[in-house]
Amino acid sequence: MRHLLSLIVVVSPAFAQGFLQNTDVSAMFGPATEPNVVISPPPGPGYGALVNQLSFGYQFLTLPNGSLLLEIPQTYVLQFAGNITFVTPGVRFKLPTATRFSPYAALGGGFGHFQTVASKVNGVLTTTSANTYRPALDFGGGVDFRVARWFSLRGEIRDFVTPHDLGGAAGHNHPVFLLGFAFHS
Repeated sequence: MRHLLSLIVVVSPAFAQGFLQNTDVSAMFGPATEPNVVISPPPGPGYGALVNQLSFGYQFLTLPNGSLLLEIPQTYVLQFAGNITFVTPGVRFKLPTATRFSPYAALGGGFGHFQTVASKVNGVLTTTSANTYRPALDFGGGVDFRVARWFSLRGEIRDFVTPHDLGGAAGHNHPVFLLGFAFHS
């Protein structure tokens, strides 16, 4: 047992250094808009949601005209009528521009967890609680602005496509607009 622990202590840093070499971790925040609100009555002008996204990316392929990353974003949408969580692993294709700006496109698929918390009926608040899991597809694009070798500012537009009438929207789309930062190794 002692030899196994010694081996783990010796091998783990080498594995972590090699695996974490081409990674990025980002945290982004922003608004989400739901243009076709089905909540009756709607909460008023300026209805929307707050969004935060945590993402892990690993660059697994470098091509002459770009690099391909495996990414695992977790997106949380905090709304008036409930919360949505999207987990949509996928790929990100980043263009090399030889400048501080690096545009990218993203595509992923996974699931959305829709949690309805409360609703109003004839002006009386009736509490309802429903949890629904449905498939979700996401696509979008963004840009990284490198401030330093290990740090960048990131802006992104992403749309989550789900079956209709979920998360307070009458349609299939759940667009989000995100700004934040990323750490690179």
